[in-house]
Parts: sequence; C-alpha cells; structure tokens
Amino acid sequence: MNKLFILLFFFIPGLNSAFAQKDIGIKFGLNISNVNHSNENNFTNLLDFNSGVAVRFKMSDKFLLNTEVLASTKGFNSLLIPQGTIANQLTYLSFPVLIHYCATDKIYFQLGPEFNFLTKAKMKNSAVDESVTKDYNRFDFSIAGGVGFKILKVLNLETRYSFGLSQINKDANNIGSHKNRTLQINLIYLLRSKE
Repeated sequence: MNKLFILLFFFIPGLNSAFAQKDIGIKFGLNISNVNHSNENNFTNLLDFNSGVAVRFKMSDKFLLNTEVLASTKGFNSLLIPQGTIANQLTYLSFPVLIHYCATDKIYFQLGPEFNFLTKAKMKNSAVDESVTKDYNRFDFSIAGGVGFKILKVLNLETRYSFGLSQINKDANNIGSHKNRTLQINLIYLLRSKE
C-alpha cells in the first residue's frame, strides 16, 4: 500500500507538466451504498456522503484525464437482534483515475479504476457505536463509471456507480464474501486554471 501512495505522489504532480490545461474542482455529494454478498443477508442501502478534490487534465478536445482524492463513506445497514437496524459505515480515502469523454458541450461520460484505502469502520445506531476496523481489509479495488452534466460553466452534476471487485471483509468463511456497491450523486464546482 505504501508503494501505491508513493506512486500516486509522483504520478499526479507529473501530470502537470504532461498536459498544458487543467481544471481543479471541489466536489461533494451523496453515497447510496450496499454490498454484494454471497450469503442471503437482509442488508439495506446506507446513505452517507463523500467530498474531495478533482483535477482534470485535457488530453484532446474530447478526452480528459480525471483524477480525484475523496473521503468517502460506504457500507450497508444490517439488522441485529436486539440492537435493531445498525449502520455499518466504512470510511475510505478514495483515488479514482477516470477517462472523461465529452460527448457534447453539456454531457460527458467517465470510466476507470478506483483505489480505496479504509481509514475506519464502525457499527453504529442510537445504542451502539463500535469500531470494527479490524474486521475489514484495508484495500478495495473498484471500477467506476458514470455520466456528468454541465449545469453552468463552473458547476457540474455527476452520477457515478462504483463496482467493487475486492472482498472487503476478512471473515468470509462464516459470514460470506462482501463487495462494495456505491451510487454517487455529486456537485462539482470547477476552478478554471490554464497555463
């Protein structure tokens, strides 16, 4: 994991010299998340938030390279007796690296990998607030894709689906394998920067 951080540390600043034009944006929005599970569990969607910074590098008139650093809470709701419905909140530091295709002046599409590093995990409701970070794997690899709409010159609306490919829980033998599934709805405020 440390090697990947070092790679990203040198890779992203190096893009500044490779591409003459870049856009920097602040983004925030809603996560609607759950898990794909191999056992028949009655999990329901968890609503939480994501926020961070996006940097877009122009590759051509139609294509951009979109890189982001996000604090993103994913997870699911489960039913425990006698505690009732409990939120399983998994907070990640996420690094999406997406190809951004401009279909029209107002609509664009995105697709690419997302690298997620778990910072903390909690089981939480009105009666319970327990750290369960030790029960989850630290790294999650996902494929992300979505569509964006340019509402104003500096304001975009995006919807994106993140499809987790990694098993996130450690105890798959007893509770089954869980993989993240997250729908994001975001607003991005762009700060234009041209060199």
